[in-house]
Amino acid sequence: MQLLGLNTNSAGSRPASGFPERADTYLCDKCQRDITSHLHRGRAHVTIPIGPSRFRCVCGETYRSGALEWDEMGRGEKQSYMVAFRLGAMFSIPFLAVPAFAYMSFKLHSLLLLVAAIVAMLVTVAPAILGGLAFLDVLQIAGSLWRTRIARPARKKHS
Repeated sequence: MQLLGLNTNSAGSRPASGFPERADTYLCDKCQRDITSHLHRGRAHVTIPIGPSRFRCVCGETYRSGALEWDEMGRGEKQSYMVAFRLGAMFSIPFLAVPAFAYMSFKLHSLLLLVAAIVAMLVTVAPAILGGLAFLDVLQIAGSLWRTRIARPARKKHS
């Protein structure tokens, strides 16, 4: 790669005011603290991260974070999160049949139903994990709504 003149080395550190230009670490312009973990670089074909759209460093300097709050997102971004949630729910529903099979196998003393419960569990574990990950987005959305609709208005009342 170096023969072609392509730089495959790390991008090093950069002042946070240069975000979202590529860098390994972003340092606050004022106090030189590493604030990389608070900044989210966009990636193609990935939904926009949910979170505060601005990050305030300990020294008071403010930077764009690369994330958006739920209320700041457009209709398309919100819709992609909701589609993921619905798919997660659909993938998780078959996993709910496993406890029913297990209960019935013990209640009816049926080895056949016990085998069916084990097979159902093996078949539905991976989709249920994917469904569970989709439910994590719901927690992010709830956190965003908390920050923008409940916590901020309460802070303004006390100011």
